Amino acid sequence: MEKLITLVSFSLFVGILLCPILVLRKIKTTKIRNKFLAYLTIGLFLNAVIVFVFAWWSYTSDLMLLEHYGYDIDGMNETEFCYKDFDFVLNKMMAGWQPNDHEFTSDIIDHIAIHEMGHAVVGLLSKHHSKVSKVVINLSSPKSPGYTVFEGSTSNIYVREALFEHLMILLAGRIAEEVFYGVSVTTGAINDFEEALKLAERMIIFYGMGSNIIYPSLSEKYKELIDNEVVNLLNDAYKCAHVMIQNAKDFIGETSEMLKKDKLIRVDKLNELIQTKYKYLENNKIEFE
Repeated sequence: MEKLITLVSFSLFVGILLCPILVLRKIKTTKIRNKFLAYLTIGLFLNAVIVFVFAWWSYTSDLMLLEHYGYDIDGMNETEFCYKDFDFVLNKMMAGWQPNDHEFTSDIIDHIAIHEMGHAVVGLLSKHHSKVSKVVINLSSPKSPGYTVFEGSTSNIYVREALFEHLMILLAGRIAEEVFYGVSVTTGAINDFEEALKLAERMIIFYGMGSNIIYPSLSEKYKELIDNEVVNLLNDAYKCAHVMIQNAKDFIGETSEMLKKDKLIRVDKLNELIQTKYKYLENNKIEFE
């Protein structure tokens, strides 16, 4: 790609130089030739000024963006902006940023790491859901000190299995806390619960994925049936995710320690650990009938 850009740039440069030379060869009158050269000089000078101003504006805008999202400009490598730097800024853009980190106790950070690895392990073992990309602890995020990132999808049509796995993933954070800490769970699952309830309701009412294809939701008779269907769907997702989390407890424990230390784990590291140490987890995937 860089070679192609260089070739195109060189071609444009040669073209800019050749065009005036060809024009000058056609001009016979000295006065017109001098006038043409004067206009050409002014044009090239103005073009150089515009390019310089744009380059400086682009450079300062990038630095302002980095500073806005908390990147240490003074400590950055001035000759190279690597993927790690880009990822650092991108993570803060995704989850927000504040100047000072949250002052969580070590116990709360343990809960956060376990919670996120619960989401991640169910995502890793799901067949129909979009794939896990990375798991992050970002203590400078105003509202999301931990989050699991999944690959994007270009489709707006999903099969029931994928939606059911999404319910499992949403519930998996709280389930992981329960498996490791019993009743000593945090409030970190509030957004997960809200999203899970909305998704379960859509599956039953709008997507026809309950025991009946269509429910007349305005009817008092069916409101209780809908509520029961939603609760049953969530309970089924909870049970399936709980089995996965319980079987992957050692894996979650080890990777949560890695997450606390490095603040970021990529999916290739998780897959490598499964292949080398937790191969049995590949048989822990849910099978839909």
